[in-house]
Amino acid sequence: TGLATPYIPQKSIGIELADGYESISTDSSQFLNKTILILGQGNSGFETAQSLSSVSNFIHVLGRSGVRLATSTHYIGDVRGVNSKIVDSYQLKTLDGLLEESGLSFLAFIKDKDNKLQFCHRDPDTNKISESRGNLKYDHIIRCLGFQ
Repeated sequence: TGLATPYIPQKSIGIELADGYESISTDSSQFLNKTILILGQGNSGFETAQSLSSVSNFIHVLGRSGVRLATSTHYIGDVRGVNSKIVDSYQLKTLDGLLEESGLSFLAFIKDKDNKLQFCHRDPDTNKISESRGNLKYDHIIRCLGFQ
């Protein structure tokens, strides 16, 4: 037994550019008018997105697959209704969005010349990083991937 440690995908290049859920500031003014990418579509990811949505420019929440809502699956470990404000804003076509990728180990995170953060695909065989995902640039990346 002991304290749980945050899950940090070691194969993701540049993951150290992301702030951990366990250590981000609870002072939301730090995120005022910022663009934010949240890694993880569990309750902690959506809880973080919901708490920052009223002060941020926009938020994207990135996960491996579609969002599983507890109201649909009847499983308490899936996203609870109280944390689903971002899902509503996404479905109502505001700037907030949900992104899906097959796995974080195939992603790389980079900082561009303007100090903005982006994510790109990484070839698992060659470690070559592809072009960034268009104009998706973020001021903050927050890692909400659970604990181990």
